[in-house]
Amino acid sequence: MVNEERTKEQLINELKAMRQRVAELEASEAKLKNSLKELNKVKENYQMLVDSQITLIVKFDFNGKILFVNKTYCQTFGKEESELLGASFVPLVHVDDREATLKAMENLYRPPYCSYVEQRAMTKDGWRWIGWTGKAISDEHNQITAIVAVGKDITERKCAEKALEEANQQLMDIIEFLPDATFVVDRDKKVIAWNRAIEEMTGVHKKDIIGKGNCAYSIPFYGKPRPTLVDLIEQDETQIQMYYKSVQRNNKTLYTEVYIPPPFNGSGATLWVKTSPLYDTAGNICGAIESIRDITDRNKMAEELNKYRKHLETMVNKRTAMLQNAMVQLQQEVAERELAEEALRQSELQLRRITDNMLDVIGMVNTQGIIHYQSPSCKDVLGYEPEQMVGKSKMDFVHPDDLKQVHTAWKQCINTLSSNKIEFRHRQANGQYIWVETSCKPISNENGLVAEAVLCSRDITERKNAEHMLRLSEERFAKSFNASPNIMSIRTLADGRYIFVNDSFVKQTGYQHEEIIGRTTEELNIYVDSKEYARMMESFTKQGFVHNYKQKFHKKSGDIRLGLISIELMELNGEKCILSNVTDITEFDRLDRQMARLDRLNLIGEMAAGIGHEIRNPMTGVRGLLQILNSKDDFNGYRDYFNVMIEELDRANSIITYFLSLAKNKPVDKVSQSLNNIIETISPLIQAGANEANKYINIELRDIPNLLLDEKEMRQLIINLVHNGLEAMALGGILTVKTYTDRRDVVLAVQDQGQGIKSDVLEKLGTPFITTKDNGTGLGLAVCYSIAERHQAKIEVDTGPYGSTFFVRFKQ
Repeated sequence: MVNEERTKEQLINELKAMRQRVAELEASEAKLKNSLKELNKVKENYQMLVDSQITLIVKFDFNGKILFVNKTYCQTFGKEESELLGASFVPLVHVDDREATLKAMENLYRPPYCSYVEQRAMTKDGWRWIGWTGKAISDEHNQITAIVAVGKDITERKCAEKALEEANQQLMDIIEFLPDATFVVDRDKKVIAWNRAIEEMTGVHKKDIIGKGNCAYSIPFYGKPRPTLVDLIEQDETQIQMYYKSVQRNNKTLYTEVYIPPPFNGSGATLWVKTSPLYDTAGNICGAIESIRDITDRNKMAEELNKYRKHLETMVNKRTAMLQNAMVQLQQEVAERELAEEALRQSELQLRRITDNMLDVIGMVNTQGIIHYQSPSCKDVLGYEPEQMVGKSKMDFVHPDDLKQVHTAWKQCINTLSSNKIEFRHRQANGQYIWVETSCKPISNENGLVAEAVLCSRDITERKNAEHMLRLSEERFAKSFNASPNIMSIRTLADGRYIFVNDSFVKQTGYQHEEIIGRTTEELNIYVDSKEYARMMESFTKQGFVHNYKQKFHKKSGDIRLGLISIELMELNGEKCILSNVTDITEFDRLDRQMARLDRLNLIGEMAAGIGHEIRNPMTGVRGLLQILNSKDDFNGYRDYFNVMIEELDRANSIITYFLSLAKNKPVDKVSQSLNNIIETISPLIQAGANEANKYINIELRDIPNLLLDEKEMRQLIINLVHNGLEAMALGGILTVKTYTDRRDVVLAVQDQGQGIKSDVLEKLGTPFITTKDNGTGLGLAVCYSIAERHQAKIEVDTGPYGSTFFVRFKQ
């Protein structure tokens, strides 16, 4: 009984504790919900703050692919957010600034994980200088997951810096070529300029005096440091007379004549010295300039002075006459200006008459779109009297189907303070609608805010009807033009701008019609080799046609394709044009190269099968004899040599083993099995190799069907690809092994984070004995290609500056 009572009491206590715990959990849940609600508010505020920034904000991954952009970024580059997300930012950067940009990105991987770079970028307004401040973002494991950069347009600052630099250089050039000996000191009395004339006077070269202070500039004259006139600008007369007997002052400018005793200039010299302060933009003294002239030969100078005085009198007389002529000219200009002002008033009256009598309809609306002026021409075009439209909203006269686009254009005009043009249907007084083309120009007040807008509307109904008829005609031509499976286009001969492209052009290049029409091949960067394209066009100019010319071209995605191009001269609407027909032969060319490579592999494989055993048998005999000699005490002194010889024989044997793997008729034991199981089996082995090299392996295996595979050959293929990927990366790199299905193919992908494969090496990839490694045999990839061929698979390579990916595609 006692135990039962204790048990009940214990249960009651536990029940109370549980109720208290439930109450605490409910309180925690309520608190958590409040926290989540506050977090969502903070997130919304943060998004609003980011979108309202006038600076450019972008987030991208370590491959340079854009993950986020704010509105300012999109507006600056004239692109939609959907166009930018997932794309690389590198093509937007000027080619001369890409290296500095990539170096700045590399700094983000080292403390303090931030960097700053200035670069030129192709915006909607052309090339602009933008200063970027980048910051690396790390996860909870201190791994960098993304990069956030904040940019600011610094084009004006760059221009100002360049102008200032040019102005400073121009000033230094002026000082350098002054006829008087001149030097300049800064606020700290250190020499910052020492011209050619003072070098000749003192014998002191510029490189020996620039940057020196403590009156070093006085030593060539007095033989020791002492204050000169440049040091006494701000001193009173008492201080100046301690060093110079007679000094004249004009504001802050000082003049004096001083005798410098020998050994200066051999027998001494009398110098005329002038010094003046230099001021910064704030009006503060920031340095001084001193000019020195040798006036030793007084008689000669007196004669020269008399001649100069006479010349000066002549110049004064001429100048007086010139001033009198200038006064007369000025009076004429004043009279002309008065006439111009009167002409301007007459011009304004004439403009008013033109506005009131022109065929286009001129209107003025406030920021709410309410009309407060309408030109009289609205009666002829729209059937309304001006007063019938004044006071009403412009939107009241827009066709219901066009309201949305007109409203959007109006908001854009008002918000961006930029002019725009739009076509829509406008209601007439009789209830019918006509097509008009309206230009909108916002007008700002003295505070820079939009006060009103001027609307100029023109009746384009006949043009619209003509365009409709033209479209019907074009449709008939387009059906045959667009039905061609080849890439076809029509460009103007004069400037090479596209005027028509067929659907195959859009489908195969990735560009949209609006991105192509009106632009040239150079602007779109269509052709890879501009010199080769120039040669083709030169041949076309001479012959009037080009047939089956091989040329590489870019897709919008950046992929390079090989085309067979034919060009003919044609005339369209009286204008000479170029008709281009491009057949994409990339796959045919790839198959030709692949067949040639397979032929080489088959030939080498047949040679390997024929001579492999003939080489191995003698090598086995030699190795056995070396082992016997190595075991003899008489040859103890040669054991190191024997071991080296045996190791080299073993290395040669392993190469022959690889060599034999290239044989086309090598037997394989294919069994239906899972490629994922094979990878999981050898994953400890490749993980160990990666750990030893201070690198990482990431395995991502998706559900895939079983395949007919030789397990040993699959292991060799996977290990070879993983080994090559690890060797291609720096310390800390991540190598990813993936499996997945792509349409009807099962794909094995091995992706590294190396520096990519050079184009000259890429073309020879898989060729036996071609290697870029110091100790490589050049057989690893050749064996992989042979294994793939024996499994009816193919190997594809995608490479770039941020790494390479090898895809092995198996047919199901």
